[in-house]
Amino acid sequence: MAKAEGEKTLAEKALRQLRDDILNGRLAPDARLRINQLQQRYGLGLSPLREALLRLSTEGLVLAQGQRGFVVAPVSLADLQDQTLARKTLDTAALTQAIAHGDADWESQVIAANHLLARTPLPLDASDVDAGKLAVEFLGDRRDLADGDDLTFGRAADLEVDDNQFMHRLVGRFVCREGVWWVQNLGTRSRLELLDVDSGTLVELAPGQQLPIVARTFVVRFTAGPTSYELNGVRSGEPLRADAAGEVVGTATVDFGDVPLSPEQHLLVVALFESKLRTGRIEGGSVMAARLGWSANKFNRKLDVVCEKLHRAGVPGVKGAVGLNADGRRETLLSWALSNGVVTRNDLALVRAATSRVVDPGD
Repeated sequence: MAKAEGEKTLAEKALRQLRDDILNGRLAPDARLRINQLQQRYGLGLSPLREALLRLSTEGLVLAQGQRGFVVAPVSLADLQDQTLARKTLDTAALTQAIAHGDADWESQVIAANHLLARTPLPLDASDVDAGKLAVEFLGDRRDLADGDDLTFGRAADLEVDDNQFMHRLVGRFVCREGVWWVQNLGTRSRLELLDVDSGTLVELAPGQQLPIVARTFVVRFTAGPTSYELNGVRSGEPLRADAAGEVVGTATVDFGDVPLSPEQHLLVVALFESKLRTGRIEGGSVMAARLGWSANKFNRKLDVVCEKLHRAGVPGVKGAVGLNADGRRETLLSWALSNGVVTRNDLALVRAATSRVVDPGD
């Protein structure tokens, strides 16, 4: 009898840990739940884990696949929309009832909460910003970082990604400086991609570059030889932006650098973005120039001017770097523009308008 009670306690422990890891994204949707890996992860035996998985399948968090075992239940936009609609409906109804039936004590609590919130100071500079914590996960290996910590990743790093001969020993690094989390590209050849999951913004980091992590949920991608890798991350703490001087402060948008661009210079940068979306890479200058109705010389001269402006503003990788080719310079320029909100998808209409004028000059 004591044995049965002990197994029940372990099953409840397994249930609690598995549910927590699924709901917090540490076990990703569609991830296969192999018993031997779960035993190593949680230090539990076969029976409590199987019981926990069966109970989670009744909750819809886990799917049983016959003889193939279990997987984390998938998620979809339709499911999220259904849940969001249900939550909005319930919250709206609850708020309506609270307003209709709330007494003086309830109203005084609402007023007091609003009074406190209105007088809570916003951060003024980087020293006022709470960096929060950073969680980085790769294939179930989760690392939780606090202010003052750092984490390297690569073939022989703090987070060992893979024993891949094509991979740098140190591919990159997460580090907290002055209340801001940064991702750094420590490689000499590989490029990193930083994806803001919420907004869909994707920015490339050339070797030696670094970017602040302003996203709540993000993915760092890179390739070593034929293999691609993804590190998933979550940042807690305050919303962030960077001001014109490059200092990160509390807000919700990104605005790096104060580099004024003329309308045609801005159009050039938008053309780089449109080309990357169109083909997956930035096309040759003559191709983009023709699309805008410019000569190749005009395109290249304007590219030189924009890169010179960025170089004077302290943006690395746009001028004077050893071995820097035209493709690398344009990629760096586009990365800067995307990370600072200089170009967005809304600006693509500018290229379409320029192209229409080339096709039909009479417009």
